[in-house]
Amino acid sequence: MFSKIFGGRAAKSSGALRNPTEQKVTASFPDRPPSPLRIIHAGGYVESYYMATPAVSIIERYPLAVLARPDVFRRPWEAVVHPDEILKPGEKLYIVPRRTVLKLQKRARRPRVSPPQPDTVDASESDSKKMSKSDDRAAPDKAIAEENVKLSNRRVRFAGMWQPSLAAIDERSPFVEPLLPSPIEGFI
Repeated sequence: MFSKIFGGRAAKSSGALRNPTEQKVTASFPDRPPSPLRIIHAGGYVESYYMATPAVSIIERYPLAVLARPDVFRRPWEAVVHPDEILKPGEKLYIVPRRTVLKLQKRARRPRVSPPQPDTVDASESDSKKMSKSDDRAAPDKAIAEENVKLSNRRVRFAGMWQPSLAAIDERSPFVEPLLPSPIEGFI
């Protein structure tokens, strides 16, 4: 029955191509990128581009969103793609709502670069300069100490969950009369 449907030939199990031109077509594009440019939306929808694409063409389609690299959730201030960039195949980018990126930028803090500190102290400095520097350093410490005192003086509003006390509940009500036997029950 299968031979009638498929033309009487059994398929070769060697894996050879039926059409020898198929191999030539794939071999004629050796510089073809192995993976496309993937743009992933919040719902999981994926757009694929096989050529280099300017970022502005994608950004214009989604005005309420930002085009970002995968590390947007770790470093949101560096991961946003600028409109003048050219996106190449093989990259993976996300379409993220602007509000989400703003929230991430507030929560994730940039690594602070501390100013270089001098390794040696000049011996020609006078004692008055040294004293003024020590006073300047003490001022921020005082401000921090005052702020900590203010925070410690705050009243705690929700120290724990409220739990009812059963000792305060009296189930006997003074308004309910005790049950008396009905006059009909006496006759039975």
